[in-house]
Amino acid sequence: WPIPEGFARALADWARQHDILICFDEIQCGCGRSGKFFGFEHFGVTPDLVALGKGLSASLPVSAVLGSASVMDEPEPGEMSSTQGGNPVCAAAALANLEAFEAEGLVEASARTGSMVLEALRGLQQEFSSHVLSVHGPGLFISIHLQDPETGEPAIELADGIAIEAVRRGVLMFTTGRGMLKFTPPLSIDPEAAMEAVQVIRECLATGLGN
Repeated sequence: WPIPEGFARALADWARQHDILICFDEIQCGCGRSGKFFGFEHFGVTPDLVALGKGLSASLPVSAVLGSASVMDEPEPGEMSSTQGGNPVCAAAALANLEAFEAEGLVEASARTGSMVLEALRGLQQEFSSHVLSVHGPGLFISIHLQDPETGEPAIELADGIAIEAVRRGVLMFTTGRGMLKFTPPLSIDPEAAMEAVQVIRECLATGLGN
């Protein structure tokens, strides 16, 4: 999970007690990525401000800040501005994308496909227990953390090598430089294609370990 269970609720309680605004960065985990439209829905917490991007348009560069009227209506006209704010082409792309979310049931697909993928990837943790430290994440927002079994340090070279080899075998991934693999395919991915990608990752992991 992006944050430990219970942390968001404890943070919200503390913030309310001290009259502090709660802001959630949903640029990566928002727009269905976590199996719910907003990541904060997993924690039962409603923030005062939410930052969105990436999946908001799934194409053209666009971002947004959402918030309650009591917060968003506070600044006077002219006190908040953005050079690219309100770009009509990007706004149209975002609106069309949101319509596709609803029409194609992409949030539900993310949760459904992600559950299958997570279970399969956890099989890798059992199979390669000495090198796969953990596999976790909601929806199609999954990470695979690799470790050096001798030192316990992140296996950066192994993880990046697997990502590069996966690309050679037809699965688009990118290196993180952090000893982890990110499994974040399009929410519309065919479940069979997602499971095929898991198998490719398994093969790349086995090759990287000389198995």
